[in-house]
Amino acid sequence: MASAGLVLSACSSGSSSGSSNTITVMWQSNGDNSAIPAIAKGFEAANPGVKVEVKLLADADVHSLVNAQLPAGNGPDVFMTAGNIGTGSIEDFAKKGLIAPLDDATWADKLDAPTRAVGTAADGKLYGLSPTVGAVGAVYNTGALAAAGLTIPTTWDELLKFCRDAKAKGKTAFGLGLKEGWTTTLLPDALLATTITDPDKFNSRVTSGKYDFTSDPEMKSAFEKESQMKDAGCFNASPMGTSIDNDTLPATAKGTFLGTVTGAFHFGSLTQANPDGKFTLVPLPASNTAADNKVYLSYSLSMAVNARSKNLALSKKFADYFGTARSLNLLAKQYGLAPTIPNSEFVVPPSLSELVKLQKENRVSNITWYVGDNSFKGIQSGVSNLFLGKDDISALLKEIQTGYVADSTK
Repeated sequence: MASAGLVLSACSSGSSSGSSNTITVMWQSNGDNSAIPAIAKGFEAANPGVKVEVKLLADADVHSLVNAQLPAGNGPDVFMTAGNIGTGSIEDFAKKGLIAPLDDATWADKLDAPTRAVGTAADGKLYGLSPTVGAVGAVYNTGALAAAGLTIPTTWDELLKFCRDAKAKGKTAFGLGLKEGWTTTLLPDALLATTITDPDKFNSRVTSGKYDFTSDPEMKSAFEKESQMKDAGCFNASPMGTSIDNDTLPATAKGTFLGTVTGAFHFGSLTQANPDGKFTLVPLPASNTAADNKVYLSYSLSMAVNARSKNLALSKKFADYFGTARSLNLLAKQYGLAPTIPNSEFVVPPSLSELVKLQKENRVSNITWYVGDNSFKGIQSGVSNLFLGKDDISALLKEIQTGYVADSTK
């Protein structure tokens, strides 16, 4: 009933305002929820007489409402949306003419290539700004590691030995929670960051619509390694029945699990569960050459502007303000990530120090390997069946390929 109330409230007052000095901003409720309201207040202070109405809703509600309201012409002026994957993505909205190009934004020329790619549609125009960036890799509880007398593995062979050594000490090397569904992509993400040796070439092949998951040895290698880790006892029992939020993260925070495979976006949950704990994110090794192992860049959802906004000029002015150092730093602090546009005002938290180091060493990978809802469903189904013993690697890749073909022929 509470959720329904939120949706009804948003339907009645979350749409684009006809007032010349009022805009609406719809965003996800996340963490302490302070960043977007603070950005709105800052924008109001910088523009006397302007009013920003903020609507904070659960991710699913934002997605549902924006998809319904934009085509009807009563959507929020500024809102959060996905990158270029599936229904309700920047690509989807751009094709339908529902979001405004932002190539003239004051921050547009400051974006690095990976960040620009997240907000760019197939027509080459920039439509969104992802405010923060983190990574997916192996996240360790360093205190638990020290107590177990173990060290972080840096090569593939060391990784398998680490799993065996942890098991011998009565510990689980990596907690894995696949119950939520979307988490089935995390382990492949972490491995593909290394097995895909030419990200730009790979991304081009995938986005062309002619890529074949079943015939790429680098793609197959990542899933073979996932299966080998499963067989080596790297994970907890019954990952499919384990929740990352309710089980894996709390257990990792307490040291029951020595680590997990997830993104920097979960540092907040870990430190909340164990304020005295120390955690680090590093590459999950997929190569026996330590320097070749990388982390998978992970971007937050993007800010976009309603092309049919009754206050388009003011909405785009808010988009300019959204990309300032103050705004990005507020979001980075809330999410526990780094701003996508670096600035001297941002203080890197200890949890991200390793990521900053990896970025300087060019040991980060920005790849896109699922291009729509069907691809994503294929991954979830294939990985789930792998852990349930219903699929082998060949069957898993065929499931992903089926979804990919469905997305590419839309």
